[in-house]
Amino acid sequence: MREGLKKSNETDTVCVAVESDLPLFEFSRWSSFPKALNIVGWVLRFVGNCKASSLKAGGPLTYGELMKAKVKLLYCAQREAFAKEINALALSQPLPKGSPLVKLDPYLDEEGLLRIKGRLENAELSFECKHPIIVPGTYIALLLVRFQHGLLKHAGVAVLVSTLRNNYWIIRLRQIAKRVCRECVACRRCEAKACSQPVAPLPELRVKSAPPFTVTGLDFAGPLFCVDFPSKKLYILLFTCAVVRAVHLELAESLSVTDCNLAIRRFTARRGVPSAFYSDNAKTFLGASNLLKQHYGPMGPQWKFIVPNAPWWGGWWEHLIRSVKVALRKTLGTKTLSRSELETTLHEVEACINSRPLTFVGEEPDVANPLTPSHFLIGRSAGFPVELADDSASGYEIVVEVLMMI
Repeated sequence: MREGLKKSNETDTVCVAVESDLPLFEFSRWSSFPKALNIVGWVLRFVGNCKASSLKAGGPLTYGELMKAKVKLLYCAQREAFAKEINALALSQPLPKGSPLVKLDPYLDEEGLLRIKGRLENAELSFECKHPIIVPGTYIALLLVRFQHGLLKHAGVAVLVSTLRNNYWIIRLRQIAKRVCRECVACRRCEAKACSQPVAPLPELRVKSAPPFTVTGLDFAGPLFCVDFPSKKLYILLFTCAVVRAVHLELAESLSVTDCNLAIRRFTARRGVPSAFYSDNAKTFLGASNLLKQHYGPMGPQWKFIVPNAPWWGGWWEHLIRSVKVALRKTLGTKTLSRSELETTLHEVEACINSRPLTFVGEEPDVANPLTPSHFLIGRSAGFPVELADDSASGYEIVVEVLMMI
């Protein structure tokens, strides 16, 4: 009876081995690759200092400790992502089918890291370049690419891929590099496109067929100087057609309302009275519009002003002012001209700008000559004479010949 009671009190002890799936290091808690290296380096130093037979290390982490931390960091990342592949390589077995490492021909080095074997064994390259470390495309790869992106002064995707491939073979590297460049605040700030509202349709006056300078925009440019009057400033009053984009340049004595009005009257005498003038809200143009109404009365042109403090509304004449200034700067350089020479140069610049092509200039030999503003003004490009087939040709034949050249 005692023996039976003894057996009933006996208990069996069972040992159960539990494999933990928790990672050794939580990479997702770290915001940068250097911080991850420092944390792993301090952990390794603590482990080393706990050993009785080892020398106690102190002070900041050394370069050797950081290199050991990097090896340990990549070692743990590979064990988490490629556990089956590492076990297969340790047992000299083929890699599992469907593994992302099948095409890379990996092997385990002396430190237990996965590297690419490759075919560059005899190349005159460094060991890291011939056999880069395989890095899984996880959070540790994201930290590494972010660090390289900042180290290379916010380089682009191509530069990141080419530089990282010298030491690491990161799975899905290009996708991670694109993500890093897309999420970088500095890159987004510098490469962001400016906000722009949808452009409104052009005014009706600018898109309807009309003779040259029917709708005209005007603006001043300058000042200019001449040797005749060294202390006097001269200005260019530019007129541009809103339809055919031709220009007309007048040399004005000053920015006064009187000189502006005289330049406008010289323009209308040679080009005809426009139906509408466009300009900015300069006081000179406000006064000239009133004088023009007094001079022409009800037959005068309509004067329209753009929105105040919005110079981009006049971009269709500001662009041509820039072309005039560039032509004068390249032609004159540091030369000083007389007033007559300066006025002649302006007229020549006007002819050159009116000879610019308005249509596409092709490279094929059978393509027709491009259309220019001069075709609408004089029937041909400026600077080239009209070739007549016969000296005895009638006036009608000459007009037909000119029109055929357009």
